[in-house]
Amino acid sequence: MCLLKELHRRIVSTSAPWFPPEDALSANLINSILVEEEGDITEDGIHYACHYDIYIAAMEKIGADTRPIKKLLALLAEDSNIHNALKQVKLRPATQNFILTTFSFFKLKAHELAAAFVYGREGITAPMFSPIVKQIENKMEHKHQHQFSTLLYYFKRHITLDNKEHFPKALTMLSNLIGNDEKKWQEAKRAATKALTARINFLTDIQKYLHHKQDAA
Repeated sequence: MCLLKELHRRIVSTSAPWFPPEDALSANLINSILVEEEGDITEDGIHYACHYDIYIAAMEKIGADTRPIKKLLALLAEDSNIHNALKQVKLRPATQNFILTTFSFFKLKAHELAAAFVYGREGITAPMFSPIVKQIENKMEHKHQHQFSTLLYYFKRHITLDNKEHFPKALTMLSNLIGNDEKKWQEAKRAATKALTARINFLTDIQKYLHHKQDAA
């Protein structure tokens, strides 16, 4: 969401007085992605919520600790300096590095930011979440179906949206922002590599932590 909102701010006028976007196609694409990220249909098929709120509800439903992320957002609401906020929240170093890498993209140009968003977020969602869904559904007992229902809905909704809509739209937007500029494509490649490397390091640390807990048990 942070990458998406910063990219949206670069492409679309977000304050009054309003000015028309310089790139109408990119504005259309980024707006269409944002609509569902900030106000998507919920599990009951009636209400609407942003994906973050659906995620938090899913986490709390399975008994996960959501206090760190809530505290981090509360601190950022008071002071937008991410370094100050992270000092007050107990997070694993790899998690902190992932967050700081995300925030570092805000200093880059729009096409570099878009590359991080396209390849480090939208492009990997379906292949990353699909195996998790299969594992949960295969191992989940009938009595736990309600407990995991929101989490599975969250995963499946992202798989559907990102794979069929958001990733193609984001990729089109990236191509539109760069055009035939070879230098920009190289800059985009570096940004995408940085985003993916940070993601791999983040997930690898989670994997190591889980193995450590299993060995200890």
